[in-house]
Amino acid sequence: MKNVIKTGDRSIEIQLGVLIFQEGESYLAYCPALELSTYGDSINDAKEAFEDLITSYAEECEKMGTLEKDLTAHGWILQSTSGMVEPPKEFDINIPTGMLRKSYNETFRVPLHAC
Repeated sequence: MKNVIKTGDRSIEIQLGVLIFQEGESYLAYCPALELSTYGDSINDAKEAFEDLITSYAEECEKMGTLEKDLTAHGWILQSTSGMVEPPKEFDINIPTGMLRKSYNETFRVPLHAC
């Protein structure tokens, strides 16, 4: 799974690996690189809910000025000279066998607004 965050003048581009697994009747979308998760009644519902979640996450981090702090708290490495953001090298994922339904990389572009 590939995880990348690029910041530009007017937006943040986030490429994240997302896992969707089934727990009972619900489908959970989980991003280990940011430890974010959400759920839905179907795989598509969980995927759409995750899209909303990552947009809210980026907007809230921008509003609060906490994106760099949150990323480093999750093991990301910020390279100030190049502007690159490097994801954690390893993730501890403990999903019981047979529950994983889908994994994918998704790119999200979140516009930044001047506060």
